[in-house]
Amino acid sequence: MRYLLAAFLFLQSIIVIGQKINDAGSWEQALKKAAKEDRPIFVQFESATCNECNEVADLGIGYEGARAAIAKDFVFIKISPDHPDRAQIGADYNIANGFGALFVHHSGTIIHKYTGSSSSKTAYESQMQMALSKAKDVGKNSALAEAYKSGNRDIDFMEQYLLYRQTLELSTDSLLEEYAHLLPPDSLKSIRTLEFIARMVPALGSKADMELRKDLELFNQAWYRIDLP
Repeated sequence: MRYLLAAFLFLQSIIVIGQKINDAGSWEQALKKAAKEDRPIFVQFESATCNECNEVADLGIGYEGARAAIAKDFVFIKISPDHPDRAQIGADYNIANGFGALFVHHSGTIIHKYTGSSSSKTAYESQMQMALSKAKDVGKNSALAEAYKSGNRDIDFMEQYLLYRQTLELSTDSLLEEYAHLLPPDSLKSIRTLEFIARMVPALGSKADMELRKDLELFNQAWYRIDLP
């Protein structure tokens, strides 16, 4: 099966040979270029362990429609396994051990995230369309991050910020721990609060996890209110 896939990738690659996308080179240059041109950044974050995954992504991104969309609407940068900015980007956007496509505002705020790779002619075009649509809310998303940095720890705000980060598949573990420590004791008897903690999927043994499971009867009531996939 591996040999068949390799042969397929080789044959398909003929379509896109010599059709390279302009690469910003460094993360710093990508941010500067994106700010100057007022365009989001398309980050092709390659796998460190799966060459075939990277080849599949190259094919999907290399089709004419995807290349045209990138050239028109995005600043592009490919982050290979040995790219000097890989560690920073991997940590900032919670993708250090994975791969996929990140769409980032020039402020550094993530707009959209696609985990995986595809050789489909339309897969990346669809992801770019979603990113451009979500870019309209980047002001709100940036405001959430800035409010948190400025010290806002209101419970309602913390829940909104947690949901925002979860939607973008960003790390929420430390933020959820902080949220759990901020909760007044009586709110931990609220089914609604416990349901929220459960939806955030706390790390086993964490403060949030222990508070969630402290009262078995309340835990069961909260758990069974969640619509599982």
